[in-house]
Amino acid sequence: MSLVKYSEMISEIKNTENHLLLGNGFNYSLGVNTGYANIFEVMKEHNPIYNNLIIENDNYDIEGIIGRLKSNIENSDKDFLHVFINNQVKKDFIRACFSIVKESIKNIYEEKNNGLGLLFKNFTNYFTLNYDPFLYLLLLKFKKNENLLVFNNTIPFKEIDLNVQTSEKYKTIKDIYHTYKKDIFDSGGNKILEKDFNKLTKTDFEKQLSDVLKNKGVKNYKKCLEVLYQELLENEIKLDISDGFTKNSMLQLFEYRPEINKNLFFLHGAFHLYKDKKSIYKITKANEKALYEIIDEILDNESKDLICVFTNDSKIDEINDSRYLKDSLDEFSNLRGNIVIIGSSLDNNDKHIFDAINDSEANRVYISSSQKSFEKDFQRATELFKNKEIVLFDRDTICYDKVEVSE
Repeated sequence: MSLVKYSEMISEIKNTENHLLLGNGFNYSLGVNTGYANIFEVMKEHNPIYNNLIIENDNYDIEGIIGRLKSNIENSDKDFLHVFINNQVKKDFIRACFSIVKESIKNIYEEKNNGLGLLFKNFTNYFTLNYDPFLYLLLLKFKKNENLLVFNNTIPFKEIDLNVQTSEKYKTIKDIYHTYKKDIFDSGGNKILEKDFNKLTKTDFEKQLSDVLKNKGVKNYKKCLEVLYQELLENEIKLDISDGFTKNSMLQLFEYRPEINKNLFFLHGAFHLYKDKKSIYKITKANEKALYEIIDEILDNESKDLICVFTNDSKIDEINDSRYLKDSLDEFSNLRGNIVIIGSSLDNNDKHIFDAINDSEANRVYISSSQKSFEKDFQRATELFKNKEIVLFDRDTICYDKVEVSE
């Protein structure tokens, strides 16, 4: 048994039934550091009081921190203080994580990640262990229908791209890409063919474009070219994405409907999902406030609560108490085909997730690993997934490059 390359894993799963499970390591691969230690550093920046909190054994796990603080309280006010600590630390954690995602999300639109959609198009269902709505923001780039989850002031790159797309320079480059042709000559110098620019390789297209723009006196067009490639990729990869929420026209809110077919699941909940009495909603663009302001209001409202599993005790108990979370785990337990896991450390606090995989009808589990941790990860995987075929692929070979625009 040895590590396979990411590209080999992608080739193996093509044209089969596949499902994607993401952990924090996936965010890291795209330049978004939502690890507990980094989130805690940002919490300290927002509120210096956290400088006085003792972190034991460098364990920044938010559930563990909340649990330890609660266990240290033994007086008549402990029930009140338990709720207060839980809500306040949860608020600060979410605000810090949201801040990191907001600042880092532009990283995913670097050229090296242009082929991210090529990963997504291989899967039927998408699951994430992360609390942040990062996965949905990514998938919406390739969603066939209207974008329904754009948080106020969270993705400024959209405004930048829009400014580029409405510029005359961009229109010129796009027109060149779709209408110009390259003359092809034989060895005797005779013209034998015209080849559309949009049929050229990326390298050849950029060379031809450079010559054309030089004659037109157009300079500094790199950003226009990046946006063009992004637009071409989005048009090439269109995904059917449904999270089970539809608009309640009476309330003007997006409400969870269990009966709707869905393929996007937040297994431990997410910042943009909340319960109001017996109904479940998601935060969308319809509200003009910043996300963390809405979260503050939800946490301060006795009838509302975020759907996030912030517990250091049995996560499965909290999941079973939530209709959304239980539905999501049930969907996960009924998978067939292949499951690809990227960015999970296979820790015990997610064993309920791994038990669901082991009990499912999925026959093969692909897990991202590394040369250094291969033996440990393989041993751990064989303990968790006794009934499955296991393949470990090298996370250091993960690449979201799109090789060519067209051939």
